[in-house]
Amino acid sequence: MIFRRFLPPEIRNAYSYDSLAAILAGIHLGLIVPFLAIVGRRLGVYPYFIALIIAAPFLGNLMTYYWAHRAQIEGEKKFVVWGGFIARSLFFAMAFIVSPLAFTVVASLGLFFSTISRPAYVGVLSQIYPEQYLGRAMGFVLVGSSTAAMIAAYFGGKLLDVVGYRWIFPIGALFGVVSSLIFSKIEVKKRLYDEVPAKFRFGEILEILKRNIAFSKFERLYFIFGFLNLIAVPVYPLFLVDKLHITNFEAGKLVAVSSLMGIATVYIWGHLTDKYGAPKLMPWNILLLSLMPLIYAFADRFWVLYLASLSYGSAFTGLELLVAGSVISLSGGKDVSKYSAIHSTLLGVRGGIAPFLGIKLFHLLGFRMVFLLSFAGIFVGGFLLYLWSREYKLTST
Repeated sequence: MIFRRFLPPEIRNAYSYDSLAAILAGIHLGLIVPFLAIVGRRLGVYPYFIALIIAAPFLGNLMTYYWAHRAQIEGEKKFVVWGGFIARSLFFAMAFIVSPLAFTVVASLGLFFSTISRPAYVGVLSQIYPEQYLGRAMGFVLVGSSTAAMIAAYFGGKLLDVVGYRWIFPIGALFGVVSSLIFSKIEVKKRLYDEVPAKFRFGEILEILKRNIAFSKFERLYFIFGFLNLIAVPVYPLFLVDKLHITNFEAGKLVAVSSLMGIATVYIWGHLTDKYGAPKLMPWNILLLSLMPLIYAFADRFWVLYLASLSYGSAFTGLELLVAGSVISLSGGKDVSKYSAIHSTLLGVRGGIAPFLGIKLFHLLGFRMVFLLSFAGIFVGGFLLYLWSREYKLTST
C-alpha cells in the first residue's frame, strides 16, 4: 500500500491491511455520513430528530467503557471487526426507507453502533505499531481514508441528486462491510492485561480519573471545548438546507474541500505529534477548529463556507491523531483501551446533551448567536488546555 516504504519492514504487512481497510471505510463514510442530516432534513426530519441523528454516535459512546472492558477479555481486534460490520450493515436498510421517522431510526442506530469499535481500535494500533512510528503510521492511514472520503463525498453528492439515497447509502454500506472483513486479516496477538476483572465495574472510570490527575484535568478542560463545539453541529445542516438551500452536490464539495485540506496537513500533524507530543499540540488544533462556527456566523453566500471547510478539514484530521496520541501518552501506554473508552464516555455525555441544547438555542436565538456562542466556547476551551499543557512535562507520542 501507499507509504509502506516509509515504515520498517516488521509493521508493513499490518499497515497494508489497516490502510486498505481505512480506504474502504473512507468511501463508506464519504458516501453516507456527511449527507445523513442534510438528506434527512430535506426528507422532512424535524430539527430535534436531526439533533438525535447527530447525538446518536455520542450516545453510543456511553457504552464504550463496557465494550473496552469486554475487548480486553475477548480480544480487541474482534470488537473492531464485528463492531464495524454490524454498524455498517444497518445502512443496507436505507434501500427500503421512505419516511422521516424510519430514516431517523436507521441513521441513529447505524451511528450509535459505530462506536463499539473505537476504543478497541486505539488498543489495536498500540499493539501493531511501535510508539515511535505510531503518529507517522496513523497519519499515512488517515491520508488514505481522507482521500477516499473526499472522492466519495464529491461524487456521492452528485449521485444523491441524481439517483437518491436509497441507492447510494446501501452502496456505501457495502464498502464498509468489506472494510471490516479486510481489517480482520491483521495479525494481532491477544494482549494479556494484569488483573482484568471478570465483571464490569463502572466505578473503574472514577478510579482512573482519581489516580491519573493529568488525564483527569485534560478531560475536564476538553469537555468545555467539546460541549460548546457540539451545540452548533445540528444547526449546520439546518443553516445549509433551510437558509442557503444548497444541493447534495454542493454539500459534497464542502466535504471534499475539507478532506483535501486534511490530506494536505495530516503529515504535518503526524510529524509534530511524534516530535512534541499530542497533548502539547491539542490547544493549537482546537483554536484552529474554532474558526468554523465563526465563519458560519457571518456567512451569507455559499462560497464563504469553503473557508470554514478548509479550517475544519485541517483541524479535525489533526484532532483524530491528537486525541489518540494524547490518550496513549497520558495513559503511560497501559490500559489504552480503557483510557480511550473514558474519553469516549465523556464524549457521549456531552454529545447526548449538547445537540438538543443547540436546537433549543437555535429556536430562541437564531443561527448567528448559536455559532458565535460555539466559537467563544471552543476558543476558551482551547486556551484553558494551553495553560494546562504548560503545567506538565508530557512525553512525546
